[in-house]
Amino acid sequence: MYTSTEPCLMCAGAIYLSGIGRVVYALAAKDLASLPGASDRVRMVPTPMAEALAGGDGRPEIRHQPMGPAALEPHIDYWKGQSR
Repeated sequence: MYTSTEPCLMCAGAIYLSGIGRVVYALAAKDLASLPGASDRVRMVPTPMAEALAGGDGRPEIRHQPMGPAALEPHIDYWKGQSR
């Protein structure tokens, strides 16, 4: 599975239970939460997906493929001007 952003813990559970073998994401959840507007609205459990699934059977393989500022680009306009 390829995704623009690190899956949350609830999604990680669904990914694990569905048997998906590999997850590759471009933007870490902590970096998404650092965007202006998102910082007030993105609620994160302070456990990265890889850490949450570390006690499992080794699936899925989880890989962060950093893309630098390009990973933030699709999210900037959405979060611009968002407030509580």
